[in-house]
Amino acid sequence: MLTAKDALAAVLRQALPFLPGVVGVDIGFRQDGVELTDEVVIRVLVTDENNAPSQLEALTADTPFPVTVVQRDFTPLVDNATYDPVIGGGTLKAEHGGFLSPGGTLGGIANDAMFGGQVGVSCAHVIASITEPVNILQGDPIYQPSLSRKIGRLYRWQDATDTAAFKFDDGIAFDWIINEIGAYSGMSRAKLGDPVRKRGKTTLLTTGRVSAVGLQPLGIGTPPNSFEIYTDDLANQPIFAESGDSGSLVVNLFDQVVGILTQKGIEYSSIVTTGTPPPGAISGFATQMMTEGAVTGAAESVGLNF
Repeated sequence: MLTAKDALAAVLRQALPFLPGVVGVDIGFRQDGVELTDEVVIRVLVTDENNAPSQLEALTADTPFPVTVVQRDFTPLVDNATYDPVIGGGTLKAEHGGFLSPGGTLGGIANDAMFGGQVGVSCAHVIASITEPVNILQGDPIYQPSLSRKIGRLYRWQDATDTAAFKFDDGIAFDWIINEIGAYSGMSRAKLGDPVRKRGKTTLLTTGRVSAVGLQPLGIGTPPNSFEIYTDDLANQPIFAESGDSGSLVVNLFDQVVGILTQKGIEYSSIVTTGTPPPGAISGFATQMMTEGAVTGAAESVGLNF
């Protein structure tokens, strides 16, 4: 079937200028409405199932396996909206020495356990790091989503836990919620098997289960005391995290913050060579918010509580 799929893809690629809306070929379960059946077929992916090119029937006639047409949308999901009041789950960028960072996710709002008040939270590599040879300084401006709206200034950060906090400018309203998740309160440790969710600016709301805890990194910059989250529905939600989701707060079923997302995990393309999922990672790693033994938790490292 793999050989037949590749052969059909070669035929369609040659005819692609005359096949508007055809975007791919794969092998998968036949779809009955929105439900997936157990029958495995070759699928031709189109952007509009109701307007699939009429030539497809003739071009697929010699394929020795069942062929179906399914509609799929490969539009990237990136949240560059401006939120007023500011809430968690959207784009966040920083400026250092006149250079704007690529950006990541504003995780949410936390209490400043050192001096009082509220601060915004993200990863240090999102708002306290940049590739250009300039200094990262307290007070560097923070934007959401871009230079069009300055919302605060860099306050404190800790590279070892990849956590950072910024103070809001006067007059900037903020709300203690995460888009698509809602309100959250308190902290807890992530435990094996725990269902969790996050809202990142690239992949938006995704859910998963804690698949490993107590990471001891060897020769890499991932923070210790991290845990892995594996997507809980490969069929319908094949991606848990992508670039730009860093800084997302990870929340458990009790709406407690258990970690902050810092890394992608398993790349989907490295374990599956066929299929429709866009490039991404089916798992991610997050730093534990709370201290364990001698390893400082992300929240304590920069003086936060939720």
